[in-house]
This record gives sequence, structure tokens and C-alpha cells, in this order.
Amino acid sequence: MQATGTFDITLRIAADYKFILQLFRQPLRFDYVPGVVVKMRTGGASNRSLKAILRKSREDREALRAAGMSPLRALLLKNLSKVPQFFRRAT
Repeated sequence: MQATGTFDITLRIAADYKFILQLFRQPLRFDYVPGVVVKMRTGGASNRSLKAILRKSREDREALRAAGMSPLRALLLKNLSKVPQFFRRAT
């Protein structure tokens, strides 16, 4: 845990994102898990309003910078990947 860091609770929306970025900076071993592990609903705190989207983007930028990554490209790709969720029906 020392090498990974801690869960940053000062980020209200992107704390988990920052922690995942920290994990991926460490040597990892992956195993295949057949089947669905997590199924998330569309929306949530990060997409509730324009204010939330802007806050999420600021927090994501901070997390990316802390991980030594370029925030511009990553934020663009991350936000564009979410567009289709607004056109899907909830299941």
C-alpha cells in the first residue's frame, strides 16, 4: 500500500479514478475473470448536472497530473466515451 498511496478523500467525484491511476503505475498481475464483475448505472454524481461534470473534469485533471499523465487527451477521450450512455435505455 505504501507504494500505491492512499485514497484521496479531498476529491468528491474522482477519488476512485485517482486511486486506479495510482494502481496502474505499479507492477500489476492480471487474471482473466469470465463474466460481468461490475455493472454500473448510467449517470451518477459525475453526470448529474453541468456543475458536476465541470467538477469531475477538474478533479480528473488533478488525478491525471498527479499520475504524470497528459490531462488534455485523456479527458477528451474519457468524456467522449461517455456520450453513448445518454442514448441507451436503462436496464
